[in-house]
Amino acid sequence: DTLINKTQKSSEDVSSQLNSIMMAQGYQDLTGQMLQKVIGLVSEVEDKLVSFLVTFGSKDKNNQGRSDQDALAPQGPAVTSLDKEAGVASSQDDVDDLLASLGF
Repeated sequence: DTLINKTQKSSEDVSSQLNSIMMAQGYQDLTGQMLQKVIGLVSEVEDKLVSFLVTFGSKDKNNQGRSDQDALAPQGPAVTSLDKEAGVASSQDDVDDLLASLGF
């Protein structure tokens, strides 16, 4: 009688532990499925970004050459007729007058 009770108790314990294992495996399966979906989504986004860069990256290379040429072009001050009113010298005579007034 005691042996039967112990066996029944052990059987219930094993059954409970097996149920716990099955639930954990089920959770792992769901987690694995979610991870696979996320990995697929990230891969798809990566492919689309690469495609985007390939499509629009070539235009940037053409524009980059132009900006390099612009960088080599001489840059001078932007002088307008309004600069004279603001006290900015717009001719060599203005510069000479300024230097003369400073004693140079």
